[in-house]
Amino acid sequence: MEKPEQYFNAGIILVDLNAWRSHQVSESVKNFLKSNWKKVLFWDQDGLNAVLYKNWLPLDISWNTITCTVHPKRMPDPHIIHYATGFKPWFYKSLDPYQAQYLKYLRLSPWRDYQFPDKNLWVWTYRMILLHTPEKILLIVFKFTWRWRCFISVCARKIALIKISRKHP
Repeated sequence: MEKPEQYFNAGIILVDLNAWRSHQVSESVKNFLKSNWKKVLFWDQDGLNAVLYKNWLPLDISWNTITCTVHPKRMPDPHIIHYATGFKPWFYKSLDPYQAQYLKYLRLSPWRDYQFPDKNLWVWTYRMILLHTPEKILLIVFKFTWRWRCFISVCARKIALIKISRKHP
């Protein structure tokens, strides 16, 4: 791929189903994934990007707000909040900027009695430390740990692929 901005996040997509079916996009994605399974990291997303390369239009970011990339001060009214990172609002540990909004709508749903599964003294302490740490320090720590977690994820994927290829030569 030429530029990173030519890669779309497939978490929220709008599809012209007639065009999708007539161009056999599903079959093309499946064939791509079968042929490139050793290289693929984000299965459906990588397949869709490979097959639809330069044949898609972006949605406005308000329709696919990924919480770690857009702060509520910069986008006060997103239409769809996409929880694509580890910052899930259904965990007490999360400091997701839209957590209060998520909990507001959760209370209006049949799951209004939901209890955080991770709420304990350790997580409460962690949360209090993060809430009282200056944002600049948090950003530095986040950037370092994000790269480290990505590195570990890629290594784990490569190890898994090596194990699979040994079982199925």
